[in-house]
Amino acid sequence: MSCELTAGYQWDCMDRNGGITEVYVFKVNDLDDTTPYTITDGQVTDITLKSGKRAWKFELSDDASSFTDTPSSDRAAGTSWSDQSLVAVLNDNKKATRNLIATLVKQRFCAIVKQVAGDEYKLLGAYRGLNVATAENASGTTINERNGYTITANGQETAPAYDVDSTIIANLLIPES
Repeated sequence: MSCELTAGYQWDCMDRNGGITEVYVFKVNDLDDTTPYTITDGQVTDITLKSGKRAWKFELSDDASSFTDTPSSDRAAGTSWSDQSLVAVLNDNKKATRNLIATLVKQRFCAIVKQVAGDEYKLLGAYRGLNVATAENASGTTINERNGYTITANGQETAPAYDVDSTIIANLLIPES
């Protein structure tokens, strides 16, 4: 990657609403060993999983879930990295959800998040994966309070989160053959 600055930034319209609505999750170990990604100009245009493997869709609660991607550097060490975090809110505490989370906390996984703004996607944990830091199950106190899980997953990558071409999402939900 070149270290040459080649563009500036111009503030455009105020149309970048926050939040994420969906997350697509697959295990780091399910990525193809030779060519897991095709990346062009910072955008993932193809993801190859091992035979029989697929991504799983998580539908998230409205106005409750988010991600952060924080590129950082250390001048003394001469290094740069990106801290990535996902907060996914699931509004139920059913047995199936509990069992799913019990499995997820034991995995290193990649997450593609669907943003509210512009129907765009980002890939978190592309190579090193994310790990669940906490998966809090809260019942709420009163009848109008939320009852469900808040999953927080964190990871570090050598580059900021990649954009993902939306046309490849559907194929990730079908097991590779």
